[in-house]
Amino acid sequence: MNSARIANFRLYLLALRTLFALTVAAIVAATPGYGITTYSGASAGSNGTVYGWRVTDAYVGAYMTHTAYVTTTLRSPSGRLSSSGWQSATNYVRADVSLGWNATDLGNYTVESTHKAFCIYMGWFILNQITRVAFAFPFSAAVTITTWDGPESCGVGSAGHRREVRMEVRDQTGLPIRKSGILMADVIQIASPNDLGIVGAQTDADYTDSSGRWPDLYYVCSTACPGSTGQTKAFQYWRANGVPLPHVNVIVYKENYII
Repeated sequence: MNSARIANFRLYLLALRTLFALTVAAIVAATPGYGITTYSGASAGSNGTVYGWRVTDAYVGAYMTHTAYVTTTLRSPSGRLSSSGWQSATNYVRADVSLGWNATDLGNYTVESTHKAFCIYMGWFILNQITRVAFAFPFSAAVTITTWDGPESCGVGSAGHRREVRMEVRDQTGLPIRKSGILMADVIQIASPNDLGIVGAQTDADYTDSSGRWPDLYYVCSTACPGSTGQTKAFQYWRANGVPLPHVNVIVYKENYII
């Protein structure tokens, strides 16, 4: 084959390669569900460990094979880091990272990632993307509204008070976490002073609604009432899906009100 034919043949291959690349690009852009995607998530475990993960999904159909890459770093508010290093696999790859719970390291956790996808046929990277996503985590439970407030129906020789409220779960910045299905459970620890002689406080658990709220109830019956001017102080510890919230509520019980 002479040099002119070789040159024409090379141009023909280049044209075919360019046409194939443009065709694949059009298919990826125009076919829903077959484009290259990246996504991430974060959660907190029952022991307070914070988990983050990131995915590069380079599957575009059975006719094409790509090498997917991802490297992920989880960063805490104080700068603690957990990095995955580069991970790679055919078409789909996921990198997981985690940081242990630290009650002094609160705020927004971020998942930072770099995604790449290499097209074996074309011989170059068709994706090179950097992403950074901040995640909020439950920090406190707060009263948003009182739905009923008045005397409690107590037994003979005692009196007390009852308060029904709507609670709201909030993140470390004080903003509500508007998510349903979070199991909120509390423990109330009686402290000092305990003028009303409260031995224990009844607690319950409930799931948040779509606004991140749930109903709660506080009441007290004491033989020191009626007529007592004293009060009992208590600490309320909340858990969200089994994870302790860093913020502790203070409750004050009196004969005619609970705050």
